[in-house]
Amino acid sequence: GIGTAWADYDGDGDLDLYVTNLDAANVLYRNDNGIASITLAVKPLTDAGAPSIFGAVALSTSDSTVVALRTLDGGSGYGSQNSYGAHFAGLSANTVYTVT
Repeated sequence: GIGTAWADYDGDGDLDLYVTNLDAANVLYRNDNGIASITLAVKPLTDAGAPSIFGAVALSTSDSTVVALRTLDGGSGYGSQNSYGAHFAGLSANTVYTVT
């Protein structure tokens, strides 16, 4: 393929993959693994309220342990673009998380 994009296409909480091709049909790979998972989508904003496309998003537990980190960038390379924001999966329903 010449390009890829990760996004939650079907809104079920897990990321799906879309691949664009030059000499063949584009393909959507839906992540339908059947495993229930608690997910969190974070879409940070600038102080002016615009989407923040650069920086990092950290997910921490109540004791300040960083359990996940996602880097935000303005693009993903030639022919590619991921969805805006940060996606976290496999979270525990019994844990309080802080997003920074």
